[in-house]
Amino acid sequence: LEPLDMSRSCFRQTEFESRSNRITPYRLEDGDLIPDKLAFDDLLYAAGGLCSSPSEMAIYLQMLINKGAVSDNQVLPKPSIEKMTKGRTEWSENIDGTTQKYGYGVFVQPFLDDTLISHGGMMETTTAWFGYLEESDRGIFLASNTTPSRPLKTLGKTLLASIQDQDPN
Repeated sequence: LEPLDMSRSCFRQTEFESRSNRITPYRLEDGDLIPDKLAFDDLLYAAGGLCSSPSEMAIYLQMLINKGAVSDNQVLPKPSIEKMTKGRTEWSENIDGTTQKYGYGVFVQPFLDDTLISHGGMMETTTAWFGYLEESDRGIFLASNTTPSRPLKTLGKTLLASIQDQDPN
């Protein structure tokens, strides 16, 4: 995180809670949003569990889109990004017959005559999703401080279709 200047991003509850300017997560209860806490657990670290801000996640997403580079700084070697974003195991099959695969920390699937690289995360009361089109070099990061009724990946794919002048349906 340091080479990306993601100084506010963290994995530990104590570090997150020591910040005065942080999100307030909410849970939905009987139609009302109730302030809550993030779910921190050591078991989340293997799957991610990163607490970050939209502005810092935009830096991370840009680094992925640029094959490991931010500005003129090569943070990760290009071959590492290529290994990470290669689908290694079949995850699911879509209605159109295309297959979503999982790489190292990201999903990989055909989308809009391109390849969609994405990842979503949820910490019980909050959720986030990023996706980018590998050939088009366009990406989106979405975050919510509550769990929406529809997955953020649905909105993300709709927005990616829109910015590619494609029908979101």
